[in-house]
Amino acid sequence: MKVLTFLFIALLVSWAWAFKAEIRIAEKSTVRIGDPIRLGSLIQGEVRDPELSARLHDLVIFEALVDESEKTYQSEELALTLRQKLSFQDLQKVAVKIPEQFKIQARRNFLYPNDIKREISEQAQVKCLGCTIEFDDLNMPEIKNKGEVLKTRMELQALKGAGSFLIPLIVETSQGKGTYWITGKLSFYKLAPVTKRLLRANERISSEDFEMKKVDVSFAKDGIPTSESVAGKMAARMLTVGQPIFESDLKKEPAAQRGQSVKILVGNDSFEIATQGTAEESGSVGDLIKVKSADTKKLFTGVLIEKGVVRLQ
Repeated sequence: MKVLTFLFIALLVSWAWAFKAEIRIAEKSTVRIGDPIRLGSLIQGEVRDPELSARLHDLVIFEALVDESEKTYQSEELALTLRQKLSFQDLQKVAVKIPEQFKIQARRNFLYPNDIKREISEQAQVKCLGCTIEFDDLNMPEIKNKGEVLKTRMELQALKGAGSFLIPLIVETSQGKGTYWITGKLSFYKLAPVTKRLLRANERISSEDFEMKKVDVSFAKDGIPTSESVAGKMAARMLTVGQPIFESDLKKEPAAQRGQSVKILVGNDSFEIATQGTAEESGSVGDLIKVKSADTKKLFTGVLIEKGVVRLQ
């Protein structure tokens, strides 16, 4: 019984660990002289929870280095600090991988790449809601001004979306202001349905025909459908294996054609009358169409609830 209990606990622990966000401490990091050392300056990896990400990023873990030196830290030092400064709830949400030893080097007027990426990502999220933002070839300027950096500000209105960017960085030092430039490339990724087999035009798509994968949507001009909205639809054109499915690749299956005989339902679950009629418009399930009663020859409006069946409003 004790063995089974131990195995059950071990399984729960491994299950909980699998769902934690994972971040890694770099073996060597750089910080600015005189700045308290924050966890965000050392970590690699992404935390999807924005509130947790912000707390981890801004968490002060060590005192500032006061000159251009390099200091070596032990994993136990950081582990103890994290246990003391992070709440129990936060510790349950994140797994921190710490090298046995890691180094932190202080540099004068250093700009933090993680801070720059974070600010650009927040602005880019407005351009692509729900997207994961990835950077390529991020080039940071080197501040060679003799004065100490007091304040920096990026003019992010120049950020238009995915692709290459050139962002002005206004740097205020003890000797005045100067403009520097940050360059790089942004890519937008999103979970999207991707075909698992060849789909021909007008073929019905089932949940077995696609899988959700991370897809580059940087320059997509169409929306990404959910997995629920894909199943049951028809392919609007031929889709090859491994092709992302966009909204324009889908169409509803016609549930009634103009001139087709349809069943007309009137009433509710407790009392319902059925009669025959003719569709005066074509439509798919969920569409509102006009129908003509075979008995009265009058026109009515109803919703196509299934193929060949219209419920009057």
